[in-house]
Formats: sequence, structure tokens, C-alpha cells
Amino acid sequence: MGWLYIMQITMYIFPLITFPYMTHVLEPELFGVYTYVIAIMTYFQIFWDFGFTLSATRSCAENSEDKQRLSEIVSAVLVLKGGLFILGIGALPFISFLSELLSDHKLFLYGMYFAFGINVFLPDYLFRGVEQMKIFVLRNLLTKGLFTILLLVFVKSSVAFYRLPLIFFIPNLISVIWSFKIMNINLNVHFCWPSKKDILGEFKTSLGYFVSRVSTTASDSLNTILLGGYFNASTIGIYGVSNSLKNVFCNACSPLADALFPYTVKNKNFKLIRKILIYLMPVALAICIALYIYAETLISILCGSQYIGAVFYFRMFLYIVFITLPIYVLGYPALCAMDRATEANLSVIYAGIFQIIGLLCLMLFHLFTIYNMILLTMGSNTITLLFRVYFCKEILFGHRS
Repeated sequence: MGWLYIMQITMYIFPLITFPYMTHVLEPELFGVYTYVIAIMTYFQIFWDFGFTLSATRSCAENSEDKQRLSEIVSAVLVLKGGLFILGIGALPFISFLSELLSDHKLFLYGMYFAFGINVFLPDYLFRGVEQMKIFVLRNLLTKGLFTILLLVFVKSSVAFYRLPLIFFIPNLISVIWSFKIMNINLNVHFCWPSKKDILGEFKTSLGYFVSRVSTTASDSLNTILLGGYFNASTIGIYGVSNSLKNVFCNACSPLADALFPYTVKNKNFKLIRKILIYLMPVALAICIALYIYAETLISILCGSQYIGAVFYFRMFLYIVFITLPIYVLGYPALCAMDRATEANLSVIYAGIFQIIGLLCLMLFHLFTIYNMILLTMGSNTITLLFRVYFCKEILFGHRS
């Protein structure tokens, strides 16, 4: 658990350095372009991952003592993810052509694709599956620390905007090389050309998780992408500040869920899930109340007065921050341990369908505003929460141990 706490601190500290720094050195228009491209990259990351972060983690957890089988799983996933990366390159010309916002920033889009794409070779699912959180945390410290240093040294103003892809790429490349060294030497897991059976097996297993993850992004990255068709880059920059701040606090729940997932799958410790919610939900509420009260001061200090328009939107997002903990904990850590992975996927698929239909209605009836879009997103997250509470009612309100 000690490494989990270190990772949680890391998830707070580095974004609280890099995010405010970028808002200060980049003018709102360029920060808007950056936010827009990051939203696009989020979809590519979901495509490259294809649900393997969950499906392959589970496979590795179930075969944690079998080195040969672990090698076969990792190899099959690497081949699949490499193929998905190559397929994604073909979409870049269409994206840059269709988006007016990127008409003058095509090179930035291509650079960010390769900077993020190198991560397809990270075997994080292996480290999670065999519960080697130390490796995972140290790797993240290395990547985020190096990125932060490069950012502070080489990006001093908007003139250095096009250096960002390289600043993302260098730490990611070093991270991949370091991860392979650890995988081969410390864990004795090696790449071997996988059989068609293994490739197809991993593909089929991950498909449901992939659909689930795509549905989840409908409530975040899709919003940002659609904003590009209605508002200028500066307005997207304002929204991006509120959304990024929301993600900083929501992402604090991710390491907890990542650590719980392989543990609960193996140990079926549902009492731990109840205890986490009982003790941490009041803490989450107190944090959200404080953030609401001091939102204006927070954004002025972190991002600058030019982003003060983000205060109203950030306060709306705090509802999502509050319910993120139960959404994460009652998701794959709880439902997969209960052999209800399908229900975990369905909860976000239904919410994603609700979000997409809602977005279409907003556009059809000319009601597409940032305010209405955030309200819709709050509704879709609530649907996910209610579904997961219902599916987990046995461990929440019953006597299942």
C-alpha cells in the first residue's frame, strides 16, 4: 500500500506543477489547441489500449506464477497494440482536414500522435497483474519527473509550443526501454512470437472492455472535440482549464482502483471495498466543499487571471469529482471480483449512450452550450454510479464477505 500512496501523491504533485505552468506560458488560444489535441489523443489511447489494461491485467493476475504463459500474454498484447498503432496513423490526415481548429497545427497533431503512441509498448498490465506496484510507481515517477524538467527548461513561452511533442516523446521512450529491461531481467518475462490462438483470444477478451472505455470517453474527450465545432480556441482553453482541474482530482482515485483490481480479483475481499467507501467518502465531500468555496482563488493562482472564466464550470464539475470514488471502486475492482465484468462494462455503455444521445439533442435543438454539456455529463456519470450501486448491492448492503 505504501507504493500506492506514493503514486497518489505523484498524481497530485506533477499535474499541479505542469498544468499551471502551461497555462501561464501558453496564451489561451494555444492552450485551447493543446487541450483539443489531448482530447483526440485520449481517443487514440483508448483505441491502442483496446481494453488490454483491464483484460490483460486480469489474465496476468490469474497466471502470475506461470512465466511462460505471462510471456505469451504480453507478446500477444504487444502485437495487437502495435497493429492498432499502425492503423491509427491512417486517421491523422482525415482529422487534420476535417478540423478547422487544426488547420495551422497539423505538425503538432502528428508529433503528439507519435509522442503518445510509443506508450503502446508499455507492459503496465503485466506489472499490475503480478502486483508489482513498485515497478509501476517508479516508472511513472521517472516519466513524469523527466517530463516536468524538460517542460520547465525548454518551454518558456508560446514560441516553444511545437517543442511539446518532443518533450512528451523523450520520457515515454525512456520509460518503454526501462520497462522492457525490468520485464526481461526482474520478472523473467520475454517477448515470443504469439500464436494466432493467443492473439485472437486476447482480442476477444478485451473487446467488451474496449467498448466500455470508448463509452466512458463520451463524457469527457468527446465533449472537448465537439466544442471545436462551436467555439474558438480561446474558449476551449477556458473550458480546458476547468476540465483539467476536474481530472486532476478525479485521477487521484485511479491508483486506488488500479491497486484494488488485481487484489480483489484474487482475494475477493469485499469488506475492504465497503471500508474504503465509508472512510473516504466524507473526505471527498470535505475536499469538494473547500474547492467550491476557494475555486476563484485556486484558478487565479494556478492558471492566471486570463482563465477566471473557468471558475463557474469547475464548480459544476465538482459533483463529478465527488462521485468518482464510488464509480471507480464499485467498477472493475468490485464487479470483476464478483464475476460481473459484463455489468461493469454495461454501466458505462448505457451512460455513454445517454451522453451521445444527449449531445445529439443539444446540437439538433441548438442548445449546445458549455453549461448544458456539463449538466449532461453530470447526468451520464450519475447513471454509471446508480448502475454500479445496484449491481454491487450485495456487498454494499448485504452480508457478502
